[in-house]
Amino acid sequence: MSSSYGLELTQRPVAKPINRGLKKNKPFKDMRQLNIMLRAFTGLLFSASLLLPVPSLARGSGDAHRLIVGINNNLLSELQSKQDAIKQDQAIAYGIAERIVVPHIDFDRIGRIVLGKYWRRANADQKKRFLREFRFLLTHTYVTAMVTYLDQIIDHKNDVSYLPLRAREDATDVTVRSEINLRNARKVPVNYSLRLTKGKWKIDDVSIDGISLATNYRSSFGTQVRRDGLNALIKRMQKKNDRYPHHALVTSLSK
Repeated sequence: MSSSYGLELTQRPVAKPINRGLKKNKPFKDMRQLNIMLRAFTGLLFSASLLLPVPSLARGSGDAHRLIVGINNNLLSELQSKQDAIKQDQAIAYGIAERIVVPHIDFDRIGRIVLGKYWRRANADQKKRFLREFRFLLTHTYVTAMVTYLDQIIDHKNDVSYLPLRAREDATDVTVRSEINLRNARKVPVNYSLRLTKGKWKIDDVSIDGISLATNYRSSFGTQVRRDGLNALIKRMQKKNDRYPHHALVTSLSK
């Protein structure tokens, strides 16, 4: 199975695992599993059980955990206050994501991970163009899931639990673990990988039910670059992204 960007959601060998301390990447079985993944992804981001601020500067690994929970609370508050408006104007959802979530995502690092050796071979212009289109791809996927499951996110805001952090206080790479409690009593693990970058914690991967988003993109993009080259991949992404009405908006917000 593949997405509109050619993202093949199947098992592929990867030389160096990206997700730290998580299960190996595995394939999606069907569209229902993909929907569960998206619901879990948005459910984690838009729910929380503690009222904590987002740390501005990291003091230790515990701040990575507090960062995730703080983002969730801020988002949930925004979603609840703008629930009706978001249904009328999706641009509001993009603005919320850009203001609250996007600053805490390390798009540069994720881009380097996704392209692997092709990142090292790319020139400055290729890297810039790829990151611009990849940034929109991730943001668009995120916001689409948020809008699609807006009511469910708010209705089931208490179905997420966070597990104790397994990291030394001076660690610079941590995984914030959580679980989504589904209606069928199954618990879906949703884990954030974060890295301490210039004094701030940044998200560089999300693993849902053992499926690493970065690993899947790396598999798909690597195949396309080997076949057609990096410029062809970037042009294909841009052509797809241009079809979405908010492409120009998000691109302008990211400058």
